[in-house]
Amino acid sequence: DVIRTVFKNITEKAKRKGIGTTFGLAELDSYVNGLLPGNLIIVGSRPGGGKTSFCLEFIHQALDRNTTPDGKPKETWGGDDILFIAAGERASAVIEKILCARASIEPRFLRACRLREQHFRDLIQQADLLYKGGPGIAVADGLYPRTMDVLLAIQSLGSHARQRRTEFSDDCHRPPIVIIDSIQHLRPLRDRQNRHQEITETVREIRCTADNVGVVVVASSPLNRFHRTRENAW
Repeated sequence: DVIRTVFKNITEKAKRKGIGTTFGLAELDSYVNGLLPGNLIIVGSRPGGGKTSFCLEFIHQALDRNTTPDGKPKETWGGDDILFIAAGERASAVIEKILCARASIEPRFLRACRLREQHFRDLIQQADLLYKGGPGIAVADGLYPRTMDVLLAIQSLGSHARQRRTEFSDDCHRPPIVIIDSIQHLRPLRDRQNRHQEITETVREIRCTADNVGVVVVASSPLNRFHRTRENAW
């Protein structure tokens, strides 16, 4: 069975010149050749390094696939199932980032209420696209969610994605994606002696659940500053 699965994946790669969901960054995609069901990707950087923007790129790509050349949402499902779990901020803040990025508006103008009439028209157009053109895209609201709730959400998305692909088409090769921003904000399954043990257990449970249901998980994580205090730190 394992050998059959391996050769099936090889055949699909040969037919499609790659398999899985791309990052949207050509150089990075050339190394990983797409995300496969069960993958767990940890995106790490310093605070303000662009982790959230990187994770939101999956949503931007999905919206582009669900948009016609004249900027209107397509009538049919584009084959994407994406759940963005905003563990460190409200879902409304994530939606604002998506709309501002797609409407080419600096977020500081929105926060300062310095919007022009054209800005409002662009925001309304992008909001309509996100509402009508993203049937497989959801942003979950909940600060500091429990890890168990995240595991249930992964299982639910995997089940829903299988049902949707059976109902519409089996030709879509993009696996469902759960994005967690960030994994440090998840409440652990059990209280451990230190935070390192809690994070290790959380990552292990998420990885196992994603592999069992065939879901890709992309999780952001801030890097610590410990290396700056070590000798010969780079």
